[in-house]
Amino acid sequence: MDGKLLLRLERCLRCQGVFPICRSCYHGQAYCSDDCRKSARASQLRALRAAYQASPGGREDHRDRNRELRKRDRELRKRAASITSVMDQGSEILAPSSSVCLPQGPPSLMSSEVEVEGRNHGDDDSTDGVSENGPTLDEDLGEVGRRRGVEGGVAERA
Repeated sequence: MDGKLLLRLERCLRCQGVFPICRSCYHGQAYCSDDCRKSARASQLRALRAAYQASPGGREDHRDRNRELRKRDRELRKRAASITSVMDQGSEILAPSSSVCLPQGPPSLMSSEVEVEGRNHGDDDSTDGVSENGPTLDEDLGEVGRRRGVEGGVAERA
């Protein structure tokens, strides 16, 4: 055949485009590229799965699979509930009961002064650390009657 390459023109079954292929390389190719071939194969597999699930055998397999999944889910929930639930079992060793002794006789009226260790609040030694006649924290000993101004200097009371 005097050096001429004979090509065969085929129509892609996916995109309907025309593509050339060498007569010696042609083995029934129906798609112009790998993208068209993979897309067509995915569509074909989807159709086959749908047809199988619509058949009696497919429906039976689907039913059995869902039964197994539900059974496994029930078992997992049951196991999780038994593990995570906390029931108060209480203490086996109980603390001894405590009792309060109530005074005998009529209740006494309390005075307004509270005595602690034999001393009342009216004692001379102060427990709060501030003497009643001494200067406060804002006053120096030499500046009684004065207070600090806005700038921090000493201002006379008005």
